[in-house]
Amino acid sequence: MKFRHQIAAAAGAVVMIASIALASPLTRAQDATPAAEEAMPARPAHIHLGNCNNLGEISQPLTDLTGGSGRAAGQSRRATPAQSSFTSVPVTLDSLLGGDFAINVHLSADEIGTYIACGEIGGPLDANGALIIGLRELSNSGYTGIAYLAPGADGASTGVSVFVSPTNERGSRLRERAAASPVAGAATVEETPEEATLPATDMSGTPEAGGAMETPTGIEIAGTPAANGEQQAGAGQQVDVSEMEFMIDMPTTLSAGEVTFSVTNNGTITHSFEIEGNGVEEELETPLSPGQTGTLTVDLAPGTYEVYCPIANHADLGMKLDVTVS
Repeated sequence: MKFRHQIAAAAGAVVMIASIALASPLTRAQDATPAAEEAMPARPAHIHLGNCNNLGEISQPLTDLTGGSGRAAGQSRRATPAQSSFTSVPVTLDSLLGGDFAINVHLSADEIGTYIACGEIGGPLDANGALIIGLRELSNSGYTGIAYLAPGADGASTGVSVFVSPTNERGSRLRERAAASPVAGAATVEETPEEATLPATDMSGTPEAGGAMETPTGIEIAGTPAANGEQQAGAGQQVDVSEMEFMIDMPTTLSAGEVTFSVTNNGTITHSFEIEGNGVEEELETPLSPGQTGTLTVDLAPGTYEVYCPIANHADLGMKLDVTVS
């Protein structure tokens, strides 16, 4: 515990210096009351395989970044808000440096597809064997930050402290948008150092003029919402499933009988699909790369089932649903 506090203290000192370097000159949004700052959403973060231009699967989940929620003090109206998190990951720093890994921060849990800051893990170590990396802006978000990685006292883990802060008015506007009206499943994805944005996915259940909802890749999700907000699929029908980071969109009430799931990966990393319950445990034959579609046909008896992505910890990150068959 003492070592963890030392990491947090050291990283806190570093971030104050880095904030000046990254955000000068800094255009600050001066909120009328401290309440606006308290509305900042938590920022999910992960260590991914690959680099920021080509993020791969999640290697290690990190604690969500949060800001202070107590009484405002000091020059709160002029100060630039920041958020941070600390995670002890069960991987050595040498292992992280021995491969290609990157730390990626998301706008919010509701807009998990919007990446706001990212940095590759690498660079010179300090005298204590720790590493400081910069997190550069993604998706024109106006956010930058740093991460501080230090070897764990147990010799088998790494302490990861992550910090982000808005550096200009774009960041303030993005923060206010996420706090005021988050859009579930928005899929703004950074593909290159320049901006590359996919259209947001409409998961509200309201069909377009053509009578079907359209995903970022143009895959149509059949079905209309039932009175209780769920989509009903008939017996023997094909059920369209859309997967992305990190959610599954599909009907949650099905009719008993033979059901063919047509699963499309509308995300940016590899996903798969599995259904389990009532003696059934079936999954796609092969995982799906981004843009791919696979089918799985299962004979379902009445009861409750769970569908989920069986890859890594994707289910824990939100890629799971309970499905009722009647």
